[in-house]
Amino acid sequence: MCEALAPALFRVGADGVVEPPAESVSPADAEVVALAVDSCPVQALRWIDD
Repeated sequence: MCEALAPALFRVGADGVVEPPAESVSPADAEVVALAVDSCPVQALRWIDD
């Protein structure tokens, strides 16, 4: 689901595990990342705001 919402920000590896391409998120991408986190059907993602 996260890859479908934000394909430039998330990739699902061959093992089925989501791999974020970066450790930080730009302010411009924050809204779509928050949507992806909230939409994760298995709650595998967390948003940690520094």
